[in-house]
Amino acid sequence: MISDASFPNITVLLLSLSAGIFAWFIGVVGYRAFFHPLAKVPGPPLAALTYLYVFYFNIGKTSRLYAHIEKLHERYGSLFQAPPMLGLFALNRSNAQAPSYESVQTKST
Repeated sequence: MISDASFPNITVLLLSLSAGIFAWFIGVVGYRAFFHPLAKVPGPPLAALTYLYVFYFNIGKTSRLYAHIEKLHERYGSLFQAPPMLGLFALNRSNAQAPSYESVQTKST
């Protein structure tokens, strides 16, 4: 029969799991902050590190992430990093008109 002394204590297992998750989180944040190719792109620091920033403005505050992105474009310019690993670009609206339904030419038969 197996004695209880041969199994690790549940406290030790939980502490090991917690330490592993914490080390993984620190590693991901460190990579995003210093080594990712978009690390030098300007933007809010918390938004570049975690998705909590996007979650807050998309779900938590007023569900108006699109309005906040417009403000960030005014502050940081045409390119900034809001969610981790994603650069957001703003197009010059006077030069980049999206095609509308009326502008599409159809061939009559």
